[in-house]
Amino acid sequence: MTAPELRESFRDFLQNLGVGSGVHYPKLTVEQPALAKERLFEIATELTQSMRLSRSETSIPVHPFLTDLEVQQVIDACNRWQP
Repeated sequence: MTAPELRESFRDFLQNLGVGSGVHYPKLTVEQPALAKERLFEIATELTQSMRLSRSETSIPVHPFLTDLEVQQVIDACNRWQP
């Protein structure tokens, strides 16, 4: 399985355990529609690693309002997942 496929599997697993997740950076800055018409800067190299990572990143709950129990729930869910 590739990283993007693993992301969806991971997110489904978390959801089944009641842990939310998100995809907050689905595209690189250079892939954003606002930059499609006019290239504001030159790309010096291929961004294959960056693109791979952007298609596999997952955001998990991390904020100061989580209770200790919620923090432990997120940790336990992440530790239980097996690709």
